[in-house]
Amino acid sequence: MIKIELDKHIKSQIEQLHLKFFNDKLLPKLDRFIITKKLKTNEQSKEEHSFLLYLRENHKQILFGTPQQHQKIILHIHKNFSPQLRDNIKRSKTKKSKASDLNKELKAVFNYDLFCRADNINEWCAYQLLDKINIQVCPYCNRQYITTIYTQGQKTRAQLDHFFDKATYPYLAISIYNLVPSCSVCNTSLKGQKKFYVNTYIHPYIDSFGDKYRFTFEMADNIESLITKKGKINIRLRSNTKDPIFERKAQNNAEAFLLEPLYNEHSFIVKETLQKHIWYSEDYAESLLKSYPGVFNNKDEILRMVFNTELEENNFNQRPFSKLITDISKELQIRGWA
Repeated sequence: MIKIELDKHIKSQIEQLHLKFFNDKLLPKLDRFIITKKLKTNEQSKEEHSFLLYLRENHKQILFGTPQQHQKIILHIHKNFSPQLRDNIKRSKTKKSKASDLNKELKAVFNYDLFCRADNINEWCAYQLLDKINIQVCPYCNRQYITTIYTQGQKTRAQLDHFFDKATYPYLAISIYNLVPSCSVCNTSLKGQKKFYVNTYIHPYIDSFGDKYRFTFEMADNIESLITKKGKINIRLRSNTKDPIFERKAQNNAEAFLLEPLYNEHSFIVKETLQKHIWYSEDYAESLLKSYPGVFNNKDEILRMVFNTELEENNFNQRPFSKLITDISKELQIRGWA
């Protein structure tokens, strides 16, 4: 679990572009639905009119509020509107039933399909959002590349996980900080529509595992077996914090995204990390600095190349397995990692 850090300028730019997109293309629809509800006199329409007005008054907080603010909006709706309305919010079309009118209206206003279209590379959409966020690796697992390429005629991008699932909360379907760039394994295969909340799971726009929840390993035999092909190791995550709330949330994330089973499929990386530690001595690093002046500015650049990892946590989103390699290196006290 890696945190997504946004530069203040980029964050402001994203929010301005997203607000313009909503105001130009979707807000007029919301206003029409509000007027239509107002003209009707039955109790259901009155309550739906009140609900849509609430969304209208809080649309900026919905579009780019924090995850904590989104959870407060969810709680406000739960406390202040009837069970029937809350059911209609999420009642979409199934084989046995049709969607509620309110659900259709919310999907039209907070139109995720429209936001994901990429007919014109110059228009604000999911591709431009991901390009500006500019992370290369899934923050949930730190295993898979999620590079965005967006040209006329050819494109690829990360999936966007709805931390608060859009089936239950369609009014958060295009909320910037409810859209977590992720790989298909984490988003589609593992998380799906699981109910995530900021008090039960770590949100990538809020926090990360950091040093509080680290990868570690156990050897089946001895240290020599670690560097042989037959040597077996078991990768696991361990808590390094006294905060029980954080620890519980971290465990929930690890279980939801099968981090330990998946990382045990990459146990060779731990072996390679130790092998590189043995092969590339401090003298070797010094010789590279002297032999290639201008190619390497310092030993950190050599570490990054040799161990194939980012050294700073705020760069872990740029290279797969950076957290695993860094955590193991700290445990083995490799080259001053601590």
